[in-house]
Amino acid sequence: MPPSEGKTRNFMLHSLLRSPKVRQVGQIALHISVDGTVATPVAAGPDKAFVSSIEDKGTGYYKIILKEKAKLPLHISAIVSGTDKIILKAHLVGEDFVEVKAWNDAGVATDAAFNIQIQYFDQLSYFF
Repeated sequence: MPPSEGKTRNFMLHSLLRSPKVRQVGQIALHISVDGTVATPVAAGPDKAFVSSIEDKGTGYYKIILKEKAKLPLHISAIVSGTDKIILKAHLVGEDFVEVKAWNDAGVATDAAFNIQIQYFDQLSYFF
C-alpha cells in the first residue's frame, strides 16, 4: 500500500476516536413502527421498549404514549406510511406523546401502518 494511503487510514481511525462535538446534546432518535390496521395497535421496531401504549382514537387516528416525559416537547423528524396511498400528519405533540392522523388519497380517514422517527430530549438543549 502506498504511504499516503496508510496515513489516510490512520487519520480516519483517529477521527472516529475523538469525542463528538455537536450542539444536539441530549437528543435521542426513537424509531417506532405502528400497525394501525389491526384491532389493537402495538408498537414494534427497535425502540418499542420506550412506548407505554398506543391508543386507537378512531379510524386513522393514533396516540403514541412514551414511558417517560422528555425535557422539551417531542419533535417528529420523519413519518413514513407502510400502507399504499396513505397521507400521514402529526396532529399533536407533547412531552410524552404524539398523535398521528392518516387518510387516503380521497381524503377519508383510514387505518394505516407507519414508521415514525421521534426526537426525544433527555436534557435541556443548547439551541442558539
